[in-house]
Amino acid sequence: MSSKEKEKKKKLLRAFQCETTRSAEEDFARLLSDDAYVRLFFINENQAYTDGARIVVDPAFDDMYCDLRALQQTEDWLGIEHLYSGDEWLALRMITRAQSVHESLHIIYTDFPIPVVRDPRATTPVRAQVLSLIDNIIEDAFIEAAGCSEYDNMELFLKFGRVSRLFSNTPSDGTVQRAFSELPEIGQDTRTDAQIKAQQLATLLDYAATILLYPMVRPEKLAPELDSYRVATMPLFQEGSLQGVCADRFEYAQRIFDAIEDLIPDVDEPLSLPRIAAILPGMRTHSGDIPAPDGRARKGRKGNVARRLFVDLDGNLIQDSQIAKKAHDIFNEFIDERDGIIELMSIGPQVTVFKPNQLGAAECHKGVNVEVIKPAIDMRMKPAYDDMAQQLHVSINAGNAQFTQLLQASEMTEEDRYMFGSKISSRRLGDVRKRFWIRSVPGLKIPDLAILFMIDGSGSMSGARIDAARRSSIVLHEVLAQHNVEHAIVEHRAIFDEPTVQHTLLVDFNGCPEQKYSIMGMDTGDGTREGLSLLWAQRYLQTASAERKLIVAISDGQPCHFFGENDYTPPLSVADTACVARKLIRSGISIVAIALADNDDEAGWSCYDQLKEIYPSVIECNDLAQLPSKVFRTITHELRR
Repeated sequence: MSSKEKEKKKKLLRAFQCETTRSAEEDFARLLSDDAYVRLFFINENQAYTDGARIVVDPAFDDMYCDLRALQQTEDWLGIEHLYSGDEWLALRMITRAQSVHESLHIIYTDFPIPVVRDPRATTPVRAQVLSLIDNIIEDAFIEAAGCSEYDNMELFLKFGRVSRLFSNTPSDGTVQRAFSELPEIGQDTRTDAQIKAQQLATLLDYAATILLYPMVRPEKLAPELDSYRVATMPLFQEGSLQGVCADRFEYAQRIFDAIEDLIPDVDEPLSLPRIAAILPGMRTHSGDIPAPDGRARKGRKGNVARRLFVDLDGNLIQDSQIAKKAHDIFNEFIDERDGIIELMSIGPQVTVFKPNQLGAAECHKGVNVEVIKPAIDMRMKPAYDDMAQQLHVSINAGNAQFTQLLQASEMTEEDRYMFGSKISSRRLGDVRKRFWIRSVPGLKIPDLAILFMIDGSGSMSGARIDAARRSSIVLHEVLAQHNVEHAIVEHRAIFDEPTVQHTLLVDFNGCPEQKYSIMGMDTGDGTREGLSLLWAQRYLQTASAERKLIVAISDGQPCHFFGENDYTPPLSVADTACVARKLIRSGISIVAIALADNDDEAGWSCYDQLKEIYPSVIECNDLAQLPSKVFRTITHELRR
């Protein structure tokens, strides 16, 4: 591949892995797993796994999206048109969705942390590895069988994921067999015996994985010395993969381990597994090396299996007669999404101008316009944003925990399409799967609150103050976005010697996820006309859907703007802004101001006193590191009202 082609491929992958795509995939995973707090992340490490709360997928797994031959063979085998092989973006989308579905099904049916970590058989790294691999084969076979048995439209994604892996890594390349053959150097006296055992173990497990996960493939015939192991273990693999309860499935994995224990090589280091991803790409989910978040355990629900992914329960190959139509429908859905993202990335900055009379401004603002600037999406800011978000992960996690407690299960809602419940939905009585029951389930309270952060962008905010505002904005956005709280972040300033107030929409109420990168461009200069800015804020808050509105004004002093004969300085600016603030409060909008000063600023109390002349509710913040917690306290107080 030429350097030009490589760069083109990297550019496409960067564009695909934008926040809009990630957020859409996360929403899908939350919907499928029925968990509003599941997080989904993209990586480029040839891994896909889950710990029960987070899903990690790699859209570019093994560069499958640009493997034209494998993609076309997959489409041919599934009996669908060459839809995804003709467009690398759509191939990325399909490969990503297949991984998301698989890992979401683990969240539904699998226990976390996985039982391997507590099993007394796992006394050495190799023994733990083998037990994990057996459990992996059984668990993957079950979740995919339950997924296509209980959920509509999951079969295409699951089959695409399995078949594409098959054609990308042909059986002749080996799977488990190749992985186990690469043993670490051990002693000359025991190496041959260990490698023989590893080879036999690999062959047996490769045979079992092929039978359960790729029943359309004829496995290689086992050597006679493995026949007794096959007879002892294959019924256990088959029966174990049909058990509806995760703990019952693991009991079968234990029994299989006991039956083949004498084949496990006695070596100190875990076996090298470079090719295991060919058949079990989600191996890390079952490895036990990713602890449950916050040490919490998660119990998978019981599943029902009416068929396997490729075959019925008697082993006969089956095909979904509607798979071609489903593939085409999903193709059109992905096309619309792709075109929307490409269009979004190509949009330049947008500027909207409001005149004072449109906002109902006082005479002191005559001739001064408000320019509302929505910056263009700048993906070059993404690395800097991600790096700062990583630095602030402790604050973000603390905020998430605080909001989770605040919003947890406060109401009961009714859901239908169940196979058991408390009452029957008459409109679903014709459902062939008998999903006509309704039951009450705990609901997550979605806050009916829209929050507008008004950040003072005047020159006096430079240095530590604006840096604190930037960091706080990242923490606040990440937490509020995670919990579906409507919010916007606006930096405002008034340009000296010009009739212009500028409002930069860093995060919009109705903006795309990538807009958050604009926070990194936050800077300072000139002064403020806060009374005019608040009048615009009142109008802007009407675009939010929540009934309750809150403005959090972050500032380091009183508004000041020089322009010709229309200077806006105290006491005029103080009186005008206070008048506008009272007007907004009477209209039902809550306003809280936060007075900023850095740690060594002796004027911190003065700043508080200045803002108290304008706003009835002011919070003092002399320690800038405490700014996020001050704002969180303000929001939680508002939510509890």
